[in-house]
Amino acid sequence: MMKVLFATLTTKLKTGARYAESLAYEALSQAHDVRLLCFEESKLSWLGEPGAALFGYLPLFLRQKYDLIFTSDSFVFADLVYVQPPAGEDVRLPVRDGMFCSPRFNLIYDLAQRPLRLFMRNTYFLANSLYTKELVKRFLRREAKVVYPPVPLHLYPERPSVKRENLVVTLSALNPRKNLKLIAEMAKMVPEAKFVLAGYFYSKFGYLLEEIKSELQKSGLGNFIYLPSASEAEKVRLLERAKVYFHPTICEPFGIGIAEGMAAGCIPVAHDSGGPREFVPQEWRYRDAAEAASKIRLALKIWSPEMAHDFRMSVSCFSEERFKLEILAAVESLARHRRPSTAHQVEQFAGVAHTR
Repeated sequence: MMKVLFATLTTKLKTGARYAESLAYEALSQAHDVRLLCFEESKLSWLGEPGAALFGYLPLFLRQKYDLIFTSDSFVFADLVYVQPPAGEDVRLPVRDGMFCSPRFNLIYDLAQRPLRLFMRNTYFLANSLYTKELVKRFLRREAKVVYPPVPLHLYPERPSVKRENLVVTLSALNPRKNLKLIAEMAKMVPEAKFVLAGYFYSKFGYLLEEIKSELQKSGLGNFIYLPSASEAEKVRLLERAKVYFHPTICEPFGIGIAEGMAAGCIPVAHDSGGPREFVPQEWRYRDAAEAASKIRLALKIWSPEMAHDFRMSVSCFSEERFKLEILAAVESLARHRRPSTAHQVEQFAGVAHTR
């Protein structure tokens, strides 16, 4: 049994990435002595956004007490990082977390990041998709092992008797990187369907919801519903009634919501980019709005229990237990390789600084 420090920015946000992180924490806690280090619960949180940048260094001063430091926040110093970058074509690694860092603190953030790159030389990376693995290689010049995230398959036992509707569902927290305004465009182009957005309500991005509603009000349409922070039971009932899961995001690193929709028997319609290309069939991926609307309309027309079964089976490999086992295997593999001492790393850093 090892002493493990598990570093995270937050335990409050209910997003796909935080769900995966929570299962990693659960797996490690079952096998090792784990301490949770959370930015929101630390004294640094009082400093706000600058404190989030400084938080990256806190594990460095605690590492002598632990055998291993784990995180899924890619800018936090650790031995093992499960990389779950944000969506978007402009993503770079390490990332600025939009929840904590604003443009006025860019200089502070950059100053905090540069030394971290030196310490990251001994970090082992796990990627949540082949797409993310390429991001790690491109920006950090490091290799990464792919560990696909978990999907709560147990929530969706096959129930053929459930009646499906012309319902198109999207699971997403309000976030400008998620391209959510495309839902309004789809609702206008496919007025015969009802569109539902369900996910974490982040007040900072509440304007996105108002923009979607305003756009549809101008067109006189009432085929859009928003469910903020829906319960697990509500989410299950919603997906099991839907025929289509629509994902508007471009360059989504994986897309747990898409896989969850497929597990519920929905036909996935997702952008032809990022991680979804690794599990969404090509015939259901789109490149532009017109193609997305066409595929949504087709999916509503041809959905069948047989198709639902096939989609459910196609994501059965993304189970929670499989994810936990792979996380534990990665930790145990890393533990077999002793890392350089902190003192040696600091000496290296001091030497590099002196030569500058």
